[in-house]
Amino acid sequence: MSWWQKLFGGTSSGQGSQSQRQQTKQQALRSGNIHVSSEDGDLVAVQRILSAGRQSLSSRDSMQRTPLHRAARGGQVQVMQFLLEKGADINARDEYEWTPLHMAAEANKPEAVKFLIDRKADLSARDSDLRTALHRAAEHNSVDAIKVLLEAAPATLIPAGDSTGMTAKAVAKAMGYQQAIAMIEKYE
Repeated sequence: MSWWQKLFGGTSSGQGSQSQRQQTKQQALRSGNIHVSSEDGDLVAVQRILSAGRQSLSSRDSMQRTPLHRAARGGQVQVMQFLLEKGADINARDEYEWTPLHMAAEANKPEAVKFLIDRKADLSARDSDLRTALHRAAEHNSVDAIKVLLEAAPATLIPAGDSTGMTAKAVAKAMGYQQAIAMIEKYE
């Protein structure tokens, strides 16, 4: 049995019985794991954890990510809205200087990307490699997220270079992602 199966049940691809998944969620609630609950979109658990004072909006996981980072990665707009209404920092940084927008863009969660943009997330925020959310989306062929980002700020994002001078288009080319390249070219 792998470490993943021991910890979460099922296989490393995330499969497992419904009862195993429910048991994992219950364990997360009992332990007060706001990060898991946020990424899973379990708003009731997030509310309970916060009201019980077990963790806060600014609680950090092992990679220094906030609950908002994790909700953005999971595309959990309802949880994101709740966290922001409670005062979460929309531009919080993790250990690699990623913002929740970087997380949503990389994970190709266009609704979460749009939600964050509409609430004034910093589109020009750069991580420790000086990459924007567009760079991260291009690196993972997250075409839907690329479209949302470029609809918001093409003139700002397209020419931006990272720490090596690579633009998001150059990153997509290096990865061989033709769809990402085509989407970026559409906005040039």
